[in-house]
Formats: sequence, structure tokens, C-alpha cells
Amino acid sequence: MIAWDYDLLADKIVWNNDTEFTGTDTSETRLSLFMRFVHEKDKKYVEEKMRQALEHTGTFQAEFRIYTPQTGDLRWMSSYGKALHNENGEVYRIVGVMYDITKRKILEEQKEDFIGIASHELKTPVTSIKAYTEVLEQIMTEKKDPATAGLVSKLNAQVDRLNDLIKGLLDTTKISEGQLILKPRQFDLNTLIRERMDELQMTSHKHRLRGDLCTDGIIIADRELISQAITNLISNAIKYSPKGCDVLIKTTRLKSSIQVSVTDSGIGIPEADTEKIFQRFFRVTTPNIQTFPGMGLGLYITAGIIHRHNGTITVNSKPGVGSTFSFVLPDGKKEF
Repeated sequence: MIAWDYDLLADKIVWNNDTEFTGTDTSETRLSLFMRFVHEKDKKYVEEKMRQALEHTGTFQAEFRIYTPQTGDLRWMSSYGKALHNENGEVYRIVGVMYDITKRKILEEQKEDFIGIASHELKTPVTSIKAYTEVLEQIMTEKKDPATAGLVSKLNAQVDRLNDLIKGLLDTTKISEGQLILKPRQFDLNTLIRERMDELQMTSHKHRLRGDLCTDGIIIADRELISQAITNLISNAIKYSPKGCDVLIKTTRLKSSIQVSVTDSGIGIPEADTEKIFQRFFRVTTPNIQTFPGMGLGLYITAGIIHRHNGTITVNSKPGVGSTFSFVLPDGKKEF
């Protein structure tokens, strides 16, 4: 681990004596020198994270690649820093640490490969099983054997559920590899939301889905993917409101974008987990939530879809009160 101290006024970084990760001599202290070792594809990312820390958040946190000068090896680093302010409230220093996460990144890549291969291999046999169950259900119905047809129908429903799980895994692989392909077209977002509300209302009798939709919902986006994101958010609102409540779906037209929010009065999310809620496979682990099924993929996929559309997604939640998930989509004038 390396400890560092960045003096903004002097444009100098002071490192501790352990410079193994970068090979930088402690006498060479300019920030621009360190940026020379950062991978070309990560330079803008690191610079943007530093800019955000200086101008807005006060916290620098980034994972990026560097080349080691001694061997030229490519290594992954994780860095965290905190801004210090003078008496006028201006940032004059950032102090932090940086450590090697190459082994972790290699393991993550291996996991990605396994998930991708396993998902593709499962897709073909499950598709065949789906076809066989539909044929069996039709045969049993024609033979007027309702008991057996009912069992096959339940089997068919479980195959559909398995298909959804496989699709979710494939979607996460595409998102993590930046290969989520968009098919943008113009459509009315409000019409899409009403369709999702009508369909999901039929699956839940304890909850009432209410809409507060703006007058202009026309956007340019991938309708199928946005439909998936909306379905995930409404389904979660229903799922985590076990006692039943109203779920409000609201759209608001902004200057050059449109905002969608889904609000429930469910069990809520602890504050410590709100920053992790969009991570893949992350699930809130409190005594009240352990009984709910799921793989922790829905919100990760939803966030991936929104980010792919150059949008943003946030959550505002309080345990015992409820949650509001909101995302903002551009009006479609920007290229994807």
C-alpha cells in the first residue's frame, strides 16, 4: 500500500517510501509525472474523478490501470483520497492511499468468463425443454386430462423462470463488458409505463399501482430495455412491500430529459447499503429481508441499462418508511 499527499498549490505529490507499485522516485513529485504511468484508456477517468473530488464530492475514489516502469507490467490499482480545506473552505490538499488489486481483477475476469460461458451453454437445453413442455401441455389438454395438463403448466412456468434467470446472467455479462447493444427509437414513455402497470397490477392484489404521469413522455431510447428497467423497479416495490401499499410511478419532464420515479411504503433500505444497492449480486442482509428470493441482479441490470442510455439512477430510502428509486433519461438528442 502507498500513502500519498497531493499539494494542489505546488502541484506535488509526496509518497511514502514504498514506491514499488509505480516505481516513481520520491524526488519526482509532480502529479503529471504519475499520470504518465496511468493506462491511456484510464487517464480521462482518473482526471474526471479528481476533478469531481476537488469541485464537488471532496472524496477521490477510483480503480484504474498503471504500467510499472521497471517491467512494463500492467497492474490494477485502487486509490482513495480525502480533500482538506483551508479556512476559506477551499481545497488545498488531498491525502489518501493506493493499493494493488490486480489479483482481485483477474479473479473477477475469470468469474465473468464462467458466467458468460455457463449462461450460453444453459440457454440451448432450456429452450428445448420449453418447447417440449408446451407440446406436452397441448397433448394433455387435447386428451382432456386437466390434472396432468395443470402439472405441465406449472412446469412450463418454472421453465420460464429459469429462462429469466439465464437472461439476467447474460445481461450482466453484456453490461460488465460494455456490450449492451441499444436499438433506439422514438416512443411515448408514459404509454410504456401504463402498459407495465396494467400487466403488473394483475399479478398483485395487495398493492395498488398509481400513476402520476407528465403530459409529454416522448423520448428516443431502446423501448425493450427501458421496459425491463421499469418492470424491475415496480416489481421490487411490490416485492419489498409485503404488507401491501400504494406504489406511485411518476414521470417529470425536465429541460432536456425526463425523470421516472417509483415510490413505495415498504421496508426500506439501510443507509449503509444504498451506495451498494446497484452492485451485482449485492443483497441487503437484514433480518426483515433475508426471506425475499432473488440473485441481486435486477438493480444492477437496471442501472446498467440507464447508464448505457447516458442516464443516471438514484435511490432515497429509509428503513420502515419506504424507498424511491429515480432515473433520468436524456431526451434522445445525444448519441448513444
